[in-house]
Amino acid sequence: MENVAAALHYAISYLNFTKEHDSSLTKVLTFGPHHAEFTKLFAQANFATPFAGQSNAWTQAGHQPALLDNAPRFDLILLQSPQQKEETDHLVATALRHIRKGGMLMIAAENQSGGKSLARRISAFGCPVANLSKHKARVVW
Repeated sequence: MENVAAALHYAISYLNFTKEHDSSLTKVLTFGPHHAEFTKLFAQANFATPFAGQSNAWTQAGHQPALLDNAPRFDLILLQSPQQKEETDHLVATALRHIRKGGMLMIAAENQSGGKSLARRISAFGCPVANLSKHKARVVW
């Protein structure tokens, strides 16, 4: 999963999609394990994960959990894709319900864990897709 986090970090930098470059970027949501790079880039990001260990790591880094039942719309959602394609589809559908109009959803997966077909899977949701490959992983937005 380190490759996925590194690829997401690269894509965020490549697109200049940080609060420093975009002052309208106020609400960020992350799905997946905690990585220190995300805390540096998005210190106020909310997180969503069903796993206690991941939740504890995010909380210890100063982030708040997102209560998705009544969560606000987010400007940016970062999703670290799990290996199971059905779970990824579920997380993408959940993310699409919580993104504001004009917001960005960035999804990353290792190439050997579905990254190569990620753009095709996301376009099936009716979303316009751009992508890049880095660190043996693919990022789609």
